[in-house]
Amino acid sequence: MKTRLELEFDWKLKGNDGCVSLRGLTILLEGIEQHGNLRAAAVACGMSYRHAWGTLRTAERNLGIPVVKLSRGRGSHLTKTGHRLLRAVNGVRESLDPQLAKAGESLSEALAGIQTPAHPEIFLIAASHGFGILHLRDRLQHAEKGSIELHHFGSLESLHRYDNGDCEAVGFHVPLGNSGKALAEKFTDILDPKKDRLLILEHREQGLLSRPEKACPNIRQLANRRLRFVNRQPGSGTRLLFDAQLAKHHIRPNEIYGYEHEEHTHLAVASLISGKVADAGFGIRQAAEQFALKFFPMVREIYFLAMKTEVLDGETGTAIRSVLLTPDYLRQFGSVNRGALAIGSVLEVSDVGPLIDKS
Repeated sequence: MKTRLELEFDWKLKGNDGCVSLRGLTILLEGIEQHGNLRAAAVACGMSYRHAWGTLRTAERNLGIPVVKLSRGRGSHLTKTGHRLLRAVNGVRESLDPQLAKAGESLSEALAGIQTPAHPEIFLIAASHGFGILHLRDRLQHAEKGSIELHHFGSLESLHRYDNGDCEAVGFHVPLGNSGKALAEKFTDILDPKKDRLLILEHREQGLLSRPEKACPNIRQLANRRLRFVNRQPGSGTRLLFDAQLAKHHIRPNEIYGYEHEEHTHLAVASLISGKVADAGFGIRQAAEQFALKFFPMVREIYFLAMKTEVLDGETGTAIRSVLLTPDYLRQFGSVNRGALAIGSVLEVSDVGPLIDKS
């Protein structure tokens, strides 16, 4: 029997007066907008009138402002806040739908693999989120170079998982120059200089992302203008890098509005900014370009892929290096400056610190 995967997601609007499904609320608001009547909207949404009324009242108490105006004899209509809420939620859903569909396809493939009695040995990669590692995974799978699984974690957690033997390779990124010296030491201390080697997977830039109408060119403006910020999760290389930038500019985390709002990928950060749920974030250039956001570069960095020497010299390691040297990969993820070391170069663990320091 083939399993069919249906993916649904929802947000919860929580407050002292209870919890409301944001998905259910937006469906009800759309019904009111279409029918101009709460009772008709409730019927269209498959809700009882009492449930629809309770949903509105709880949402309005949690928000502290009306979203629907009910007028005896004149029906119901959305307030300005109701229209803004509906646009914001739908905007984010439209941004996320393609990613959710792709995630659903990936999970469906994984389920199909679980249901298959015999399958090849899995090559597992734990890695920080990045477009280069995603492209590499897709190319290896397309070429049927074994069974490749990519699991996203922050750089630090990925390295700890590799150290614990939970994966065959680990992807992490380090900024160039003085800002990267401490991180390079922190990360490479987890690796084994005698057993591990690294590949240069990607040259990329990190900086501030914002919508064109609320462009935020520097970190001081982010604090002074009280822009709504969306952060990365603790332990991720990007979060560590952003914290280092705050310290460099003598800005405390509590001066950043939304510092505690966390997402786990660059695409999630960019989609929330695009959907006007947040005003700014810190991430990679490719995420900004994918969502047509303004990007203000602050740091250049190198993305590394580490594995055991025997793995690198084996069949999968050879396949990985072949992908990195293709014109398509080099065009997308090559150096951002002429002096950087070449994509696909093999390094000893001890090479990372001097490379970061000199670049």
